[in-house]
Amino acid sequence: MCKLITNNPRKRLKRTNFTAYAQQIHKSLELPDLRPASPLQFSIDWPPWNQQSQIEFVKDIDGVTSKKSMIKRELHCLTQNMLDKKYPSNYWIRAFTDGSASEAIRDGEGGVYIEWSDNSSSKISIPTGKYSTNYKAEAEALQEAAKVLVNSEATHHAKVVLLTDARSVLDALESNKCPEVNALA
Repeated sequence: MCKLITNNPRKRLKRTNFTAYAQQIHKSLELPDLRPASPLQFSIDWPPWNQQSQIEFVKDIDGVTSKKSMIKRELHCLTQNMLDKKYPSNYWIRAFTDGSASEAIRDGEGGVYIEWSDNSSSKISIPTGKYSTNYKAEAEALQEAAKVLVNSEATHHAKVVLLTDARSVLDALESNKCPEVNALA
């Protein structure tokens, strides 16, 4: 090995400057200049943390007195009528959530069904844990729906309504006292 290096010094590796080599290649290929022409301009009139919340909690459907005293078909018609009047599907993204656990204390699961304003839909099912309660399953279903909606491009230009039957989770959100659902607020 020593003989190879001393006998043929021209075959040794030469040190090169990577930046100079890259600039040389850039010039030879005649690539356009990739530097930004001007800094990005932001159009936010006020910081988001100063914006007023537009969350409205609607807990009752007109005409529904008690779920147990009404027929399922009657409940469905009243609910659909309210949705069509207040949240028409061509203007609103409607996200339905539900959660439950076996015997209300174990093997919880949450579900999300989203009707997008372009008439497509999405279904999401999430496990909420072996030792999950109905409350936790409902809260995690709402949280999953919120994550999907926040990360969707479609929600930037449309109104969104979250629909759930979890009154206890809504009460906790409205009072802002329960740490389990603070992530939703």
